[in-house]
Amino acid sequence: MAVEYLSRLAQLAVANVLSVQGAPSHVAFIMDGNRRFAEARGRAVVEGHTQGYGSLIKALEWCLDLGVRTVSVYAFSVENYCRSRPEVEGLMALAEAKLRHMLERRELLIERGVRVRVVGDLRLAPKGVREAARDVELATRHHCRLDLIICFSYSCSGWERGLQAPPVDLLIRTSGETRLSDFLLWQSRFSLLHFTPTLWPDFSFWDFAAAVVDEEEARSLGAESEDLHSADTSLADSGSEADEHLAEVVQAAARRQAWPQALQQRV
Repeated sequence: MAVEYLSRLAQLAVANVLSVQGAPSHVAFIMDGNRRFAEARGRAVVEGHTQGYGSLIKALEWCLDLGVRTVSVYAFSVENYCRSRPEVEGLMALAEAKLRHMLERRELLIERGVRVRVVGDLRLAPKGVREAARDVELATRHHCRLDLIICFSYSCSGWERGLQAPPVDLLIRTSGETRLSDFLLWQSRFSLLHFTPTLWPDFSFWDFAAAVVDEEEARSLGAESEDLHSADTSLADSGSEADEHLAEVVQAAARRQAWPQALQQRV
């Protein structure tokens, strides 16, 4: 218990450091590797997906700590209906149970201000899943701190342009796969793509922090490129003033490159 408490304090401290640099507003997760997690341990596939739900709840907490405003997760694609019948039926039963679980814990959703939206062609899903999705959406519709968008029975071609969501800043895919699999292609066209070999049930806060650092470094490099372009343009007009500005840009870049190493030393 003491170890968990200290770990949580460490996570909050790191989240505070990361938020100073400006947290990504919209983080998307392709939660891949549940089946491989279960198979590697000789367990039923549905157990891997159950463990994956636990990782989702933890990732949601980390995003709240960081100040993220929108979290999108790829829970079930239309193509997943082509999997074996027992697995699909197990996933549908699990989806209904976990949506009901969210509803039962709505006090926590209210406390944290989480609004849940389920996006996809739910006509293909069983009645129980549709009703559970409707109930949790209604129960959280007035919350405004964080939007949790659950893409379920989803395909990009059917839902992408009409999806009311801000652009994705950081998209994380677990399990070592390096493709988007028809997920939020329109919203993710300018996002940082972070691929990790970690299986989703094993995805930890430190994996998440590494992805956020990557996104913040990429954002800083983009800002530096714009600053350098501005400095180069003004150089022709005022040499000494441009030199001073360029020196400030270089110093700022050095500071931004130094803070992830300092963070790692603290951890």
